[in-house]
Amino acid sequence: MEGIKFVLVDDDPATHCFHRLMIERGNVQKLPLRVEDYSSVDAAINALSVQDEQQLTYILLDLNMPLKTGWDFLEEFERLSSLDPRPQVFVVSSSQNPSHRKKALTYKDVLGYEPKFVSDQFFKSLLAKHSA
Repeated sequence: MEGIKFVLVDDDPATHCFHRLMIERGNVQKLPLRVEDYSSVDAAINALSVQDEQQLTYILLDLNMPLKTGWDFLEEFERLSSLDPRPQVFVVSSSQNPSHRKKALTYKDVLGYEPKFVSDQFFKSLLAKHSA
């Protein structure tokens, strides 16, 4: 397993740029990273379903997107059984609705619910677990 991959699923290009910058700032250990961004659920699911590398992957998922939402992504993602290691999902949303947080955390692959926009401190903490 070489490096860490981040998959950004959000329909807003500015959010992709911001999170790429925060990932770079948070990578104080200079770990090998790859960042992929997708503006639709279908594009992200298609890309994840054909992945054949065994790379640790974190997904940052927005809930509010046109056509298919983050909820649709989570339903489709659960059916992707061949992923090994299993990507870990963080829902990243501007919604402060407690029921959204509660619902998101019922999905087995969701590790957390973060407010939009995620800070570099979040990535520093996450990536610190992988240094050594």
